[in-house]
Amino acid sequence: EYETTQASVREANERYRLMVDNSADVVFHGVGGVVAWISPSAIEVLGHTPEELVGKPLAEHFHPEDRESEIGLKEAAYQGVPGRGTFRWLHRDGRVVWLEASLRSIVEPDGRPGVVGTLRDVTQRVEAQSELAAVMGHDALTGLPTRVAMHDRLDGAFSAGTASPHLT
Repeated sequence: EYETTQASVREANERYRLMVDNSADVVFHGVGGVVAWISPSAIEVLGHTPEELVGKPLAEHFHPEDRESEIGLKEAAYQGVPGRGTFRWLHRDGRVVWLEASLRSIVEPDGRPGVVGTLRDVTQRVEAQSELAAVMGHDALTGLPTRVAMHDRLDGAFSAGTASPHLT
């Protein structure tokens, strides 16, 4: 029976490893604000080998304008609040990759807080949404802003206090 149990455990570990090592998403484990383990998909998605990322905070690779939000998401996860956010990552080849990060808190065997998470490349989705917003905001024939776009601009101007409610 012991041998059957060991074989079952070995089989389960092999299946787990097969899924994690071959996932298109990056899977990672963090402890103390640094990467403790990260899946091989980091090479393709992030442009860095797992060895280059282990022992370091991921925040240094996020776009400077997104670092504060990414750090806030990570700190909340360490406090037990799961979360999700979309951030820009600076790929080694110089391009910007939009990532959807999903984090959950865990308790390490020694009692310290840790996190597990995934990073998914959503660059195509973000770019498509941006293109769609641009197309929807302008008339295809004239190139002029649509009525909806003009209404949104006016609403924004009035709520920001930059437009006068009176015509002069």
